[in-house]
Amino acid sequence: MIKLINNFTPVKLSSQQQSFFLYTLAQLLKNGFSLEMALESLKLLLPRQQTKLQFMIEQLQRGFSLAIAFEQLGLSKTILSQLAIAEVHGDLIKCLQENANTLKMRHQNWQKVLNLLAYPCFLLFCLASLLVFLKLELAQQLPPLRLAAPYRVGICLFSLVIIGVILVEVWFWQRVDDLHKALHQIKWPFIGRIYQNYYYYVVLSGLATFLKSGLSLQDILTASQQLTKGSLQQCLAQQVKEKILAGQSLKQIINSQPLLANEINLAINLGHERFQMAVELATLAQLKHEQLQKQLRRLINQIQPFFFLIVAGMILLTYLSILLPIYSMMKGF
Repeated sequence: MIKLINNFTPVKLSSQQQSFFLYTLAQLLKNGFSLEMALESLKLLLPRQQTKLQFMIEQLQRGFSLAIAFEQLGLSKTILSQLAIAEVHGDLIKCLQENANTLKMRHQNWQKVLNLLAYPCFLLFCLASLLVFLKLELAQQLPPLRLAAPYRVGICLFSLVIIGVILVEVWFWQRVDDLHKALHQIKWPFIGRIYQNYYYYVVLSGLATFLKSGLSLQDILTASQQLTKGSLQQCLAQQVKEKILAGQSLKQIINSQPLLANEINLAINLGHERFQMAVELATLAQLKHEQLQKQLRRLINQIQPFFFLIVAGMILLTYLSILLPIYSMMKGF
C-alpha cells in the first residue's frame, strides 16, 4: 500500500524519498499513465512537493529531457544519465524500478549499519567517559604517565596525517567528475569491490539498453556524450572515444579501464547480433547487481565484530591508563 509522505525537504529529497518517488512513478506509468499525468497524480501523494512537481511538468512541456526535469530531486548524475538513456531508448519503467530498488537497498543497508553500531558506540562512549573521569579525578592521586618524546612525536604525526588525508579527500571530492570519483572509490579498502560491481552494473545495463535499440558503437558513444555533463556515462564515453581516436583497439580499452567489465570483451568475441548481445549484457548486469548485494550483506555482518575489537582496545587502554601510573609509582619506592 502506498503511504503519503509529508516530510519532504524543500530542496533535496533523501534517498528514501527518492526511492518512493521513482517507484511510485514507475507504478503509475506501468498502469498506463502518461509521464505528465503521473506527475500530476504524484501531487496527491506528495502534497509538500506540489511546487516542485509542477515545475517538472512545465519543464517537460517546454521540451526538456527527463534528466533535466529530475535534477532538482537531488538524484546523482549517474542515475540521471540512466534515466536519460531509458527515456530515449526504452525500458523507462524498468529503469525507474531498478533505481528505486537500489536507493531503497542503500537506505535499508544504512539503517542496518546504524542498528549494528548502536551498542558498540554506546560502549565506546562509556569507555571514553571513564577515561575522561580517570584523567580528571585521579590525576592528582596518580603520577602522570609520561610518554617518551619519540612516541609523542609519532602520535602527533599520525594525527596530522589523518587530518591531512581527510582534507585532501574533501578537496578532491568537490573538484572532480563522477568518472574520477568512481576510479577513486574502487581503490578504497574493504568496499572498493562493492563500488566496482555497482559501476559494472550501471555500465552494462546502459550498454544493453543502447544495443536493444540497434545502436552501433559510434552511435552509443555519441548518445552517451550528450548525457548529463560530468556523469559517469558521459565522461566514460568521452574517454573511450579519445582512446579510439588515438589508435587503441576496443579490447585494449576495455582491458585498461577498471570500470568496464572484462565480460564485455567475451560478449563481443561471441559475435552475436546486437539484440542477442544486449540480452547477454543485461544478464551480466543483473549478475553483477546480485553479487553487489551479497558483498554488502557480507560487509554489514563484519562491521559489528570490527567495532567490538575497537571496544576491546579501548578497554585495554583504560586498564593501562590506571595500571601503568600505579606501576610507575611502585617502582619509585
